[in-house]
Amino acid sequence: MAQWGTQMATIRKRGSKFHVQIRKKGYQSVTKTFNRVSVAKQWVKFTVADMERRVHVVMPNDLTVGELLNRYETEITPTHKGYQSEMYKVRTLRKHFPF
Repeated sequence: MAQWGTQMATIRKRGSKFHVQIRKKGYQSVTKTFNRVSVAKQWVKFTVADMERRVHVVMPNDLTVGELLNRYETEITPTHKGYQSEMYKVRTLRKHFPF
């Protein structure tokens, strides 16, 4: 078991495989299974680093297309060079396909 600040990674051996669970406050629990413990530890390292940089995103199961478009419009589009044309495209999608 490895621990970094407020998140915790647990590696358990299940048969011939290694089951990893990462829990961190503010994030959904993330799990994955590996054939080798070294690969599991490497995945933990990269996933925790992504969480620290806030680039690790777990999408909820009940996310709608409308919510996804809202998020894209507010978080992603403003960072693009041609954001005005992207905003037009997103709004056109909403107009023709009400979500």
